[in-house]
This record gives sequence, structure tokens and C-alpha cells, in this order.
Amino acid sequence: MRAFQAGPRELALAAAALLAPNVGPQGHTPGASLPPARLGPAAAATPALIVQNYPTLTKGTLLGAITYGIGGKLWFTETSCGKIGAVSLDGRVTEYPTTYPGSVPEDIVLGPDGRMWFTEQGMAALGAISAAGVVSNYPIPSGNTAIGLALGPDHRLWFTEQLSDRIGAMTTTGSVTEYPVPVANAAPHDITLGPDRMLWFTEPTTGEIGAITEAGALTEYTVPTANSGVRNIVTGPDGRLWFTEFTANKIGVITTTGKVEEYPIPTPDAQPHGLVAADGRIWFAEGNADAVGVVTPTGQFSKVGVDAGREPVFVASGPGNTIWFTEDGEPSVGVIHAGSTPSPALSARHRARS
Repeated sequence: MRAFQAGPRELALAAAALLAPNVGPQGHTPGASLPPARLGPAAAATPALIVQNYPTLTKGTLLGAITYGIGGKLWFTETSCGKIGAVSLDGRVTEYPTTYPGSVPEDIVLGPDGRMWFTEQGMAALGAISAAGVVSNYPIPSGNTAIGLALGPDHRLWFTEQLSDRIGAMTTTGSVTEYPVPVANAAPHDITLGPDRMLWFTEPTTGEIGAITEAGALTEYTVPTANSGVRNIVTGPDGRLWFTEFTANKIGVITTTGKVEEYPIPTPDAQPHGLVAADGRIWFAEGNADAVGVVTPTGQFSKVGVDAGREPVFVASGPGNTIWFTEDGEPSVGVIHAGSTPSPALSARHRARS
């Protein structure tokens, strides 16, 4: 068993939690000081695609997860400056500060109460924000910090505690239950709702995929490639769970009975990160290749290039046949206008399925 190796992004986030600037509360008018959208190249295999980029209002920030949510907007986290961002479908960006600049918000999902919920790695809490930008915090009593987040079939917010090897669940009123992961140093990372009503999560240091019931019963399955760096996970269109293997440069998939398949990504050292199921395929960020990759359920790959140096991190499905993604290289939210992608009423990286 190898220890989890923190990359440049993880180290930067840790520094942000300790050295966060003293940013006071501030609101932003949608669209304020936004330059014209920039067009990026589309992959030759998909010539009809158009890529646009909308810069954040806070310069130099690192961005986290993104998801479609309230107000018909894409909501995202700004990890290194302690803000929650929202971008309209026409590219108008609004930013809202959390209650503490060093909160390090990472994952974000739409909650059952009509608010956007997010993890706060620097506060041992979950946060929630209304459509008007009102932020509330709900402490995790054990003092453990959360990173991944998903809405469960029981309408609780389920989260991973990477540093304490636990899976937690919180009600919208802040009541928390925690369940220990059986294997020590598992470092549970991302989490998503599966088609079997179980919450599925990744364990980067042990190379396993875990599943937990609403009652807290856990099962773990080993990924064949050792030290693969399993990272993010999502339910696919085929009823299997798809995940990125950051270190092994692969996309993996597991059935609800534990059968695993792995597909090498054609792009060398792509550094796959966030992913989303859309239009019958899996779209994923290739941060080191400045691209958004696409893989079919049978393992056929293609990709869409973005401007050099943008480094896509997380991916979400939006309405109007769009795929949205956060970019760390030049802090922006990108969008791919793709004619074959879905127009969901509520499609997101961690969409709840009841």
C-alpha cells in the first residue's frame, strides 16, 4: 500500500487553507468586467463543436467542481479564495464569498431543499448557498473535513472524509452520521449515487472502489491496476460506475456487482480528473492535455481541445446541448456547445436518482 501522493493542485489547496487572503464580503453584478468570450479549437473528429471560455471575476484562483443547479445556472467552487461562483448560460459570472476565505470549497451539488451544497475542506463543515447568495455553514461535529459530496436517495448529503477514512451523511438541518471505512489510510475522495441506491466512492491510496448503503454497510472492490490513483466517479448511461485513474492514465468502470474494466486513455499523461455522463458517453477532463476527453461505453475515445494552458479540472452537463468545465490554468469556466449532448432538466456530475 502506497501513501497518497499530493500533486501540485493538492499542495496549492493546502497552502490556500493556511494562507488565504483576507477577502471581505463582496457581491458582483452579473457580467461585470467580463471580456468577450474566447473561442478555442475543436477536435477534428467533432468539427461541429464550439468551445467558449468565461473568466472568473477573481483572478488567480483555483477552481473546483461544477454542476448545473438553481436559477438555471452552472455553479462552481473557487477553492483558493473561498468563494462560490455561478455562471448563466450566456456567460454572465457572479461570485459569492463563503463565510471564511480559507474555507477551501471543493465539491458542489444541488440539495433537496433548493440550495447548492458544498464541502469546505478548511472548516470541517458543509456549506449551503441560496439562489440569492446567502451562505450557511453546518459543522461536522467530529471535526473531520469533507471533500467529495453527493445527494443520496434518502435526501441526505453524503460526503467523503479523506483525512479520517470515513463516509459522512448530513441532513439539510445539519444532523450528521459518520461511517468508518474498513481499510486504514483509504483516503476516500469522490462519491456519487449509483443506480442501486448505494453511494459509490473512490479510495486513491488503496486503489479500491467502495460502496455504502443508506444504513452504512460498506463493500470494497479492488481496481486491477496497482497504484492507479482512482480519483473521480460517476454513474454512466449503461448503469455502471465510471471513474478516472489519475496516475495510471486510464478510465475505469465497475458494475454494481464489482466487475472492473479499464481503458487506457490514448493521450499520454492526460491527468484525468472530473467526469460526467452525457449523451450516452462519458466526458472527462484531461488537465495535462488541455482537452475534454470522451469515451463510449465500449471504450472508444475522442476528445475536444481547448486553448493551450487552460487545464480543465471538473466537468458538468448543462441544458442546451452543452458540456461545462472548470479550468485551473487561466481561471475560467468553459463550455462546449455540442449538438449531440442532452438538454437535461437537472443533469449534473452528482445527479440524484431516486
